[in-house]
Amino acid sequence: MALHLSDLRFQIYNAGLLGVGKEALKQGAKSGFYISVFFSVTLNSISWLFEEDYRWTNWLATTSTDIVKAVLGAIGGILFGLLIAVVAISAGIIVGVGISILLNQADIKLKITESLIKYLEQREKEFMRRASINIGEELRRVYLVTTESIVKSVKIKVKKELNGFINELVNPW
Repeated sequence: MALHLSDLRFQIYNAGLLGVGKEALKQGAKSGFYISVFFSVTLNSISWLFEEDYRWTNWLATTSTDIVKAVLGAIGGILFGLLIAVVAISAGIIVGVGISILLNQADIKLKITESLIKYLEQREKEFMRRASINIGEELRRVYLVTTESIVKSVKIKVKKELNGFINELVNPW
């Protein structure tokens, strides 16, 4: 069976073939999101490895806000792309990048990432403080149980020895 350019699969409203339309726009946004997340995680991981003052809280906060920015950028790109179907992919990419840049500037100005880092570090300190209190309490419990066990063992041993001694006194043969 020969295919001709006039066949249905080659016509302009077949979005899958031409790379335009809703599906192509969603695929473009999805690809852009994956690329953004990949680079964010990679660059933040490199910073975590090589920068002395870059902690796990920095990594988590920065990566999280980057992912949120990528999601919002992709959503903005899709919504804008749906409005203008002819140049959906290029316009969607441009708007998505623009929204991401604006969100990044807003993040810098409002210090969202820094606030998240401070919050995570505060929670970490609080957790470590609670953990040290709990560890102290657990050590006290272990000490008490161990002491009780030793005292009980000594009582049993002394009782056994005394019974043996008394039996020898009463029944020497």
